[in-house]
Amino acid sequence: MAVDWSGWHALERLKDLWRSKPAYFLKFRVFSRSIELLQSDGDRRFYADHECCALANSTLTVALSCYDACRLHALCQSCPGGSLCAGVAAGLDPSRETVGELSAESPDGCMCHCAWAARQADVTAVAPSVLRPPIRSDILRVGRTHRRRTLGALDNAGTAWSCQRRFVTCCVRQSPEKNAMLFADLAVEMAAFLRNRSISLRLCGAVADQSYASLVKSRIAEAGVQVEYWGGFSSTDKLMEAFQTSLLNIHPSLHDAFGMTVVEAAAVATPSLIHDDIAVGVSEVFSHGEVFRVNLSAPIKQVAEVVQRLLSRRVHLASVGRRAQHQALTFTQTAYQLSLSEIINRVNAV
Repeated sequence: MAVDWSGWHALERLKDLWRSKPAYFLKFRVFSRSIELLQSDGDRRFYADHECCALANSTLTVALSCYDACRLHALCQSCPGGSLCAGVAAGLDPSRETVGELSAESPDGCMCHCAWAARQADVTAVAPSVLRPPIRSDILRVGRTHRRRTLGALDNAGTAWSCQRRFVTCCVRQSPEKNAMLFADLAVEMAAFLRNRSISLRLCGAVADQSYASLVKSRIAEAGVQVEYWGGFSSTDKLMEAFQTSLLNIHPSLHDAFGMTVVEAAAVATPSLIHDDIAVGVSEVFSHGEVFRVNLSAPIKQVAEVVQRLLSRRVHLASVGRRAQHQALTFTQTAYQLSLSEIINRVNAV
């Protein structure tokens, strides 16, 4: 079992030990399509070559989202192994009522049916199955405790839910591909609104690009609002404190393999605002009103108006947060293990 191209590269070095056994490729990120990694055509070719090799030789490939499955499918078509690439399993929620109905077309033109079929004419006949990443057990424990403690606390005014919440939070790695500058631009656009309602901002996340992080901070400073900066990686307690005191989590990425902080915020009933596009993987599992979807590529004034309306509707925030929590607490490691075992057993039986 290998995770991403580097895991497969290591496995390839040990091929004499496993060549006669099934090999499973867990694709948590499509590196050949990760724009921040591709400084040249040579970079893309490097990642594409390694990922093609893994796809061509694995018994099964599992992706986090339909969007990534489409991109892997497109990569299969350019792979020297061609039809040798194993079936791609899209990571979706098995409890969804719409399983079998949702489909999404990638920019490459690949039509990926997100439930049980992945164009059998083009991909080897391995029944695609549903798989999604689990939240950590310590975050699950905090989420369950929060749900028990606050059960029934939602009142008509939303005050019970919001009494300890005064932040709008953004929790992403500080690098251009995570689009943290959008959060800073929102701060400037909404400055008067935030001050009038005593709402503060919180920016969390490790600094991957120091110059970019400095630009984000400088832009937020222009707003003249209360802001907290939590750099580096936060402990579970610290992360959950951030979300439990937040009215809204803004996930600014326009492209994201999944977006686990959206699920982690939901674990404590904090709703998130995400880009309305299948390129954000978590959108596929929070698809029944558990998140707020907005075109984050729109003019910043339009996005700010949406955020301000949401922050003015505490009952609605609370209601969506509760729905998100119910969904997030099903993202267990046990469910993940059982689903993966089912996928492997099905493939081995072919």
